Amino acid sequence: MRLVRLKQFRQFFSGWRVRRMCGFFFFVIFFYCFVFQPFSYNQLTDTTFLGEDKCPACFGTDLCEEFENGKILFKYSSRLRILDIFNIKNVYFAIYEGMEVALKRLGHNSEFDQLDRWICETGKEGPQCHIPSVTYYSNFSRVIYEGLSPKSLTDMSDMVRCPSQRLIDRVLEKFAEHLGKETEELSYQEKLHFLSTLKFNPEPLMLQTFPITEGWPFPFYFGACGRLTVVQKCDKTLASYYSAPWLQRVELSLQMMKIAEFLTNNEADFALYLTDISYENFGVTSDGNLFVIDVENVIVVDKQKIKTDKPPNWEARYQSHFDECPGMPNCLSFDVSALCRYLHTDHNYYAVCRNMLSEYASEMGKPGGLLHDPPETVVHDGTLQRLLRECAKPRTLYGRFDAAKELIELLGSFLKER
Repeated sequence: MRLVRLKQFRQFFSGWRVRRMCGFFFFVIFFYCFVFQPFSYNQLTDTTFLGEDKCPACFGTDLCEEFENGKILFKYSSRLRILDIFNIKNVYFAIYEGMEVALKRLGHNSEFDQLDRWICETGKEGPQCHIPSVTYYSNFSRVIYEGLSPKSLTDMSDMVRCPSQRLIDRVLEKFAEHLGKETEELSYQEKLHFLSTLKFNPEPLMLQTFPITEGWPFPFYFGACGRLTVVQKCDKTLASYYSAPWLQRVELSLQMMKIAEFLTNNEADFALYLTDISYENFGVTSDGNLFVIDVENVIVVDKQKIKTDKPPNWEARYQSHFDECPGMPNCLSFDVSALCRYLHTDHNYYAVCRNMLSEYASEMGKPGGLLHDPPETVVHDGTLQRLLRECAKPRTLYGRFDAAKELIELLGSFLKER
């Protein structure tokens, strides 16, 4: 009996040592792969990590030389690949030319897989085809052959849900300008970059077509290498200011209403309608300036086309329909066909008031909107609450148009009084 127990003990001890050794080797491998290795070399020179190996089914190659020469380097914990499981938006932070920038993949890995499958299918190849070569005879080639026109690009993304030749010309002109070229000088490969971006996520094209240098409230776009873009980094998102002092929230709310106005009415005669609006989609710079940092789901409407085509009732004002959307945070219903055919719509005012400023704002953990808990004097006066309700859920026909204008004036008056 004693010998049996001794044998069992030795077997257990031997197994314990094996398990301990396996655990130790696992820890060493884990530490090397996810902690030491990421700091041992510049991952931003890796063509696979950048997605450059997928080109021309990518966003471009204009910054590849800067990546290869080590001019763009990861900052902070962005080097640690193990943290990618928490990096839902695939956004990293880096240093470029002495400034902090954001590196954005503009989508999840599963969405890139979906794009690759589409390329393989339309290129009449199997699901695991060679993307760089098959892209040249995928449906993108058909679009290039037919010409980059409203007909061939319609519904490729929200940016061209209401396409016009003037819009397409502007997008192509700005895209070529970023590359230091004229539109007619774009190579076949660059046109594939253009179409890949437009289909997957048009944000780079939006930032180039409506640049911050011309007054548009978007981040500066530096360029791309493969499937990684480089854009201006915001200091914080608007979510960080939900509990900020009252007047600071008033200032940010005023900026938001002015952005809604500018995107609706501007000298370029393009209306840009925000269809995905939340605290995380607005960025705030260190000096307090607000801008929109996620422009994937922006519908662009050419007002000059509406004036030329003159669809039925095109000059009438269109009032967006308020939707309660019970149990659905950040709900925002809209009629794309109406946005495409009406010259005057209140959609952007509706989006900001309904989802960000009023008591109807329903983002989880942020009740009452950004203008929650106003001072007692403001509550007693009642004007702010009345305008916010009318802007979000108007009681009178076209009441939102007037309420938005008055709300901008009222918020401005609060800041003058300080």
